[in-house]
Amino acid sequence: MKETRASIALLIFIITLHIAHLLPQTNTSTEVTKSYPATVCPGAVGESRATALLPNKSLGIREINRPNAELRRNDQGTIVMNNGAILVAGSPATTNQIQSRVGRWTAALNCIASNQTSWFVGGTANVTSQSKLILVNSGLSDAIVDVTSYSENGPVPSVPITVKPSSEKVIRVDSLDPGANRVALKVETRSGRVVSYLLDERVRGLNNIGADFVAPVFKAETELVISALPVKLGGSNNIKHTLRIMTTGRVDATASVEVVSPEGVFIPVGYGDISLTSQEVKEIDISEIDLG
Repeated sequence: MKETRASIALLIFIITLHIAHLLPQTNTSTEVTKSYPATVCPGAVGESRATALLPNKSLGIREINRPNAELRRNDQGTIVMNNGAILVAGSPATTNQIQSRVGRWTAALNCIASNQTSWFVGGTANVTSQSKLILVNSGLSDAIVDVTSYSENGPVPSVPITVKPSSEKVIRVDSLDPGANRVALKVETRSGRVVSYLLDERVRGLNNIGADFVAPVFKAETELVISALPVKLGGSNNIKHTLRIMTTGRVDATASVEVVSPEGVFIPVGYGDISLTSQEVKEIDISEIDLG
């Protein structure tokens, strides 16, 4: 009886082993794939000229105002943008753009993908302002964007803006919050696919002071690292630095400025407990801090 049971058990084991061998084998290796969204470079603003700098010549591009056109290669590393904003195929490398106005200024930006929320902490809406908010809709339907301006006076009601399909719209910042000296903008895409940029251009009377693009922040954070600041301009001329900051919440807050340098990490005297009023933009002069 014991020998019979042992034989049956051995037979079941052999049959099970053969069945397992005959079953299709699953591949346990994992393949990771990555896709990158298309990015948008804005068209030239006003009388400026714009040139896109592609990371490689094989990237496909098309003009935003030609939605039915296919992405095409131009086999060149640079593109002079005479026909407005362009759409650039997704790539792990960044497409850059240079805009310049002869004899006045040269500004640079990174071409980015659409994002639901963008913050721009920079620009002004006073008499020196020529700042402009650029909205590019790369989609095939109308897009609605809510723009909220914050300043030293607090927030103003959001302004809904409609951007037509495959087009770009330029809005003067001084029309959003006239007279404001310290501006922060929140751009929220309610519907559609919109990319936004802010060009901060300043004038003093008939003299053009200069311009540059303000880098967007896609999410308000409790900590921000500014990785580098120029200290000298030419010989012994020191550069003046101002930190613009705002708490986005509905309650007051405090902030501190920490300097990270080869000599160590420290909080300068007077910069460890900075009071911030809810949703009011504040500027802090950090020119007296020894940055090395």
